[in-house]
Amino acid sequence: MPSAANTNVSLSLSQDAPVTASPSFSITLLLQAVNNGGVGTLICFKRTLTLKMKDHFDENTEQGSLSTVKWGKMLKNEVSPHISKTTRLPRKRFYRARAHSNPLSDSHFPVPVSPCHVDYCLHYPQHFPSSDQTFNSKIQFADIGCGFGGLLISLSTLFPKTLMIGMELRDKVTEYVKERILALRVENPGQYQNVSVVRTNSMKYIPNYFEKGQLSKMFFLFPDPHFKEKNHRRRVISPHLLDEYAYTLCIGGIIYTITDVEELGEWMKDCLEGHPMFEAVRDEELEADPVVKLLSSATEEGQKVARNGGHTFQAVYKRVVPSL
Repeated sequence: MPSAANTNVSLSLSQDAPVTASPSFSITLLLQAVNNGGVGTLICFKRTLTLKMKDHFDENTEQGSLSTVKWGKMLKNEVSPHISKTTRLPRKRFYRARAHSNPLSDSHFPVPVSPCHVDYCLHYPQHFPSSDQTFNSKIQFADIGCGFGGLLISLSTLFPKTLMIGMELRDKVTEYVKERILALRVENPGQYQNVSVVRTNSMKYIPNYFEKGQLSKMFFLFPDPHFKEKNHRRRVISPHLLDEYAYTLCIGGIIYTITDVEELGEWMKDCLEGHPMFEAVRDEELEADPVVKLLSSATEEGQKVARNGGHTFQAVYKRVVPSL
């Protein structure tokens, strides 16, 4: 087995082999499956770790996230440069990724067969401590393309009794949001237990996560504009995708959209206006809705637009019963 110079690190390509590292030694692991003595397909993840002695990944978490207990130890001992000493949260610069991903490309990540196979105890362990438990409450808010999770964190305290989830395609960004939530749970006991995130492609797998009429709010904040006309089919708001969103939204459920690209704003508004199951929310309702104020201020993209003095274009529509 090759070894790194001047380090005390031992690695194995077996799935169940232990991983040990000397304190504060950063390495990049590439885990591979070993089938019948031969190296099989690449699995799970590639990520940079900073481990202290015998810290391990929690096998029950998706994409190799650290468990809340392990994250608490890292916060206490300050063993990772990924953690800010002032905010005690993960640092974004270690999780940067491309601004956008191609939603039509094939990505490899676990997808539940149906909504009843979504593991609530994995996402909300305080609410569902056992996987055998019957779920009396279900996810009601979905932030599609949640980015670094700013809106989710704000909504979590605004609606503490409502389960919500962010859906993000980029793996590094998803990992950041997961570890941000874990850190907030450690620093604020009893809070942020109603929020989670999953890496998935919402343009393909929305029906795998949500039942008919399950959601009451869906958010599409600063989505990829896909400027070229040939790429408009990649836009997350489109007439055929609105059919799926209408299926998962309850009657009276709301879709919130915002962008700083005027052409995209008009596109999303036209798609929603032309769909028989959506109608525009009236101005007086928008003024009374506390969520509307967060659309342009809670996310990193919204804050950037505000700093640069840019303009935003909102379209907020309600799910209705189509008239015959």
